[in-house]
Amino acid sequence: MVTALVVVMMIAVGLRSDPRDFRAAVGLRQLLWLFVLNLVVVPGLAVVALTQAELPQAVAVGVLLCAASPGGPTGPLFAMQARGDVAAAVVAMIALAGVSVVTAPLTISWALGLSTAVDASALIGPMIGTLVAAELLPLVVGMALRRWRRALAERLADPMNKAANLLLLAVLLGLLATKGGVLFEIGALGVGLSILLVLLNLGVGALATREAPQRRAYVMVTAVRNLSLALLISAAYFPDPRTDGAILTFGLFTMVLPFAAALLLKRRGPTAPAGPR
Repeated sequence: MVTALVVVMMIAVGLRSDPRDFRAAVGLRQLLWLFVLNLVVVPGLAVVALTQAELPQAVAVGVLLCAASPGGPTGPLFAMQARGDVAAAVVAMIALAGVSVVTAPLTISWALGLSTAVDASALIGPMIGTLVAAELLPLVVGMALRRWRRALAERLADPMNKAANLLLLAVLLGLLATKGGVLFEIGALGVGLSILLVLLNLGVGALATREAPQRRAYVMVTAVRNLSLALLISAAYFPDPRTDGAILTFGLFTMVLPFAAALLLKRRGPTAPAGPR
């Protein structure tokens, strides 16, 4: 269902977008700063927090995997909910998801020691395939429809946006119903640390820029981590089921807390995003 949510969301974004929205969305300097925040600061905060917490190693590894894996696909949808700059969120999400395929293994290897080296080459194919099939291709389809059948695209935009919102609600409820049990597997400390780190990530995202629409976008993109990448690394290198439990717990809060934050930001009043809304 998460894949369906991402596909519908990206089509909805494409139906409201022109190529120039994305070309102007993020400057190189801002993108590099966003890389620093997501690839250095967020994992660094996780390492510091984990050194202070007495968690089982398998649980700590799961939390670290999430921190090292930015570019979660629902970031732009939360940015849309928060009335942020959706084009900036999409560009940031795609860039982070692409680069983290290489940086996440390096971060994990560094944090856990060279004896736990993770082979990035084994991850590139599956993750790039997912990025293209579930994110880039639906975005291009929506943009092409807007380019060649603009009237149809405008009629479809609102229903697709509503469908994405309904799927998001279904995913949230489904996660609570089916994965809520993993909260007991990693203990109260693991749950509390996951909540703390997601809240910190929301704050880190706010450091990306002073521009309100883009700040809202980067807050959401930074808070949402790429669980597919984290689970892929876990399956290949960390067989303890508590590691997957920690990833799913962290993932639950990277859906619930950003969603709540997006609703709060929306209630604070509208912004004027540069990209599509």
